[in-house]
Amino acid sequence: EHRRQIVSASANRIWFAYVDDYLQLPDMLLKDPARRAMLDEVKWSLGYRGMCRFRSGTIFLQPVLQKFQYAMTLDTDGYFPAEVASDPIAEMHAGDYVYTWSHLLP
Repeated sequence: EHRRQIVSASANRIWFAYVDDYLQLPDMLLKDPARRAMLDEVKWSLGYRGMCRFRSGTIFLQPVLQKFQYAMTLDTDGYFPAEVASDPIAEMHAGDYVYTWSHLLP
């Protein structure tokens, strides 16, 4: 139901991809007893850490993104507090940027 609502709300084509391994921990954490012991001491959830790991690398290996030059993600708790004055993807292209961020602090 949520996917249908998102697709119908956009004039653009939208893809959804299931990422089945984002909760898997890297071997370097599992095989090192000291690192493994620290896993429960980290305040961020396994899901949040998986999302960070995914967005910092493996997102770019997803087959659905192979034909694209740019991608934009938005957290589930993210929103645009005002009208977006310019197209962020067009600005990235015009500036020949490879990475940008979602907001600026005053």
